Amino acid sequence: MKTKTLIALCFATSLCVEVCADGEQEVKRGVYPYMAFLYYPDETVIDGSGARFLRGAVLIRPEWLISSAVGSSILTEESNGFPRKTLLARLGAISIDTNFTLNEDEDEQEREVIQIVRPYNHSATQWWRTDISLMKVLLPFNITSAVAITNLSSKRDITEKTCTILVFAKRDGNWSEERNLMQFKVELLPPSIQNCGPHFVSNTMTCGSRTEDNKNAVYDPNFCQGNSGGPLICEHEVVGIQTYIDNDCKQPHLYQQLSAWDNFISCGTEDKCHEEQCMHICDVANKDPPAPEVIIQETTPIPVVSLIETTIAPVPVVTSAIPDTTTESESDTTSVTVTSTAQSEEVVTPEHSPSVHESSPTHSVSETESAETKVWPKETFTNERKKLEEGNLENPDRKPSVEAQQHDVKVKVRGAGHSSVSNTLSLFFGFFILACLI
Repeated sequence: MKTKTLIALCFATSLCVEVCADGEQEVKRGVYPYMAFLYYPDETVIDGSGARFLRGAVLIRPEWLISSAVGSSILTEESNGFPRKTLLARLGAISIDTNFTLNEDEDEQEREVIQIVRPYNHSATQWWRTDISLMKVLLPFNITSAVAITNLSSKRDITEKTCTILVFAKRDGNWSEERNLMQFKVELLPPSIQNCGPHFVSNTMTCGSRTEDNKNAVYDPNFCQGNSGGPLICEHEVVGIQTYIDNDCKQPHLYQQLSAWDNFISCGTEDKCHEEQCMHICDVANKDPPAPEVIIQETTPIPVVSLIETTIAPVPVVTSAIPDTTTESESDTTSVTVTSTAQSEEVVTPEHSPSVHESSPTHSVSETESAETKVWPKETFTNERKKLEEGNLENPDRKPSVEAQQHDVKVKVRGAGHSSVSNTLSLFFGFFILACLI
């Protein structure tokens, strides 16, 4: 009985060791919530190796990620332009299928990259010297148990030489070609050109190689493809990002040490690349160029009165249509003067219309004469009328026109008025003189 129990225990122990060893490489959701990757929805966008574009990244602010540089072959400019296609960033994922399916039910989040910040001296020919960039997304990521930011380490000297890298790699023999998030151990080497290779830059890089623990691990030997920009973790802190130059994943592998890029990260995430203290540190490329500033000039308003004066023409005033408010005494002085000469051909008409009081029947004859004269229309005497006045009309029995008759009546009435007044005055003065003599 004891022997069977011992055999079963040994079998379980061996199975546990195998499972645990296998589980040490695979990463569960939420263990590294800052781990991200970049990709293009357009599957025709390929990398320099001919594979579909893929990059690792690290979330350092809710709207900022840090990653490696994007190749110049898919940029709008030679080295510092923005990608021609839409670039997306995803967090919360522990696997990537061939269709890059987003699993929102598993707390995966995806955002569009709208800005890329690179070192000011980034070069397309020697890109590995400055193989680092900051990515700003359109909307900040929501912080959850599966998505979170991390603080970057500012350590220059790393005492612990065994570190960890995170990669999305395919298992050997997995025909579905699904990439799973895995962690591998690496051993840091003394930083030098002899140990790190000809592409090593002493003031910004460190290098490392795989440990003996990874030699028996089952994974794709070309795991480095698509994992540039992934984190290098030492002493539980992110100290660098991965830089792979050779396509065949030759060792030693290079890493950009983040402590050497501290000013670059500060200027980029604080949007200060256009300021004097940062313009020689970082360079910005936007998906959409910023809108030009609109300068509003103050203009003097045009007075409304001047507009009315210039646009509205004056209305002519018809004096004959306006009623007159003159008094009775004034109406007497505006009688019509008819010329007695034969050369005058028209009668002068008054400018004023009859007053309201002229319609009363109790007015004197002079007032009636004046009213009739004022409403009398302008006339032109005919030749017959002229001949009648001059006594040259051949047929004296012929009656003049109606207007001429009316004119004769007015003249007679006016004469009678004046004669009666003169007779009264003469009689008055006669009596006055007689009284004086007596």
